[in-house]
Amino acid sequence: MTRAGRVQPHRWVVLLALLAAFGAAPASAATDAPGGTSPAGSGSGAETPAGSSGDGGGAATTPAAKIPKVSRLVCLSRCGAANAAQAEVAVAPRGIVRLAGRNLGAVTRVRFLGGAGTADDAGSPVRAAEPKSLRVRVPSKAVTGPVQVVDRFGQASPASRTSLRISGPAPAPAESDPQPAPAPPAGPLDPAMSSGHAFPVLGPHDFGGAGAGFGATRDGHTHQGQDVMAACGTQLVAARGGTVQKIAFQSAAGNYVVIDGDGVDYDYAYMHLQDPAPLTVGQHVETGGPIGLVGQTGNAQGCHLHFELWTGPGYYEGGSPIDPLPALRAWDAAG
Repeated sequence: MTRAGRVQPHRWVVLLALLAAFGAAPASAATDAPGGTSPAGSGSGAETPAGSSGDGGGAATTPAAKIPKVSRLVCLSRCGAANAAQAEVAVAPRGIVRLAGRNLGAVTRVRFLGGAGTADDAGSPVRAAEPKSLRVRVPSKAVTGPVQVVDRFGQASPASRTSLRISGPAPAPAESDPQPAPAPPAGPLDPAMSSGHAFPVLGPHDFGGAGAGFGATRDGHTHQGQDVMAACGTQLVAARGGTVQKIAFQSAAGNYVVIDGDGVDYDYAYMHLQDPAPLTVGQHVETGGPIGLVGQTGNAQGCHLHFELWTGPGYYEGGSPIDPLPALRAWDAAG
């Protein structure tokens, strides 16, 4: 029996069981924290993407790469005179520029921003990029202005602080090393040159016109070597084995290497290489050994090897450049 105003004990048990059942649902839901899997039958059944906001609003995932940034521009070919006071790097259309910075490994395109607005913007694809640098060819429609890079995630860098000034290539600057002594008069081919050598270009080539030869007029100086015209990327080899004396980049010569020839009183200089020579100073190279590829770095018009031959005591060490064409023709004919 039940007295008025009093609930029987078994009803208290039922009431407590119902309260426990209703309270279990929120507790269970609280265990499904953002980023966990949805309960079976909840409707989504999918995991929250890593890096998303987890607020259920469909926010995009965070890109895997950090935003790229360009900190420096360097002209590698078809270069003009730089203007440091105005933070400009001068280059002609179709020249090659190296961009240095950070987070550049995923960059796929360079934008040449030109002036205000987007009407004069131009773009160029990037074939290969490294985390801290990349190379790009300046498009023919580019105009003076800063550059910007875009990675494969669609992230764009801030505009570079340095601008590219698009212009024609400037005359070759004077070599910073001491000037050589006057070249000796041309004479018969030194017997030391007639054998024990290899022609330095392994591919189709020619010796160009009069302007490609030794002594041709240049602005402020004369041509100190012989140009051998060949396609960019053609293999170059050491005309004479010897010790690598110098590897450097110069605004006129581009990438170049100088080798002190074995057993002869001559130095051999190879200029406008596509990339820095894959050698080290002091390394010994065999005759016919690979030293790089034909390029057009520096102040070069078209792909070619600029080859110089210096008498002792050596390249910018008191020696003199001589006309290398007779030797080149002899090596070429010897096959």
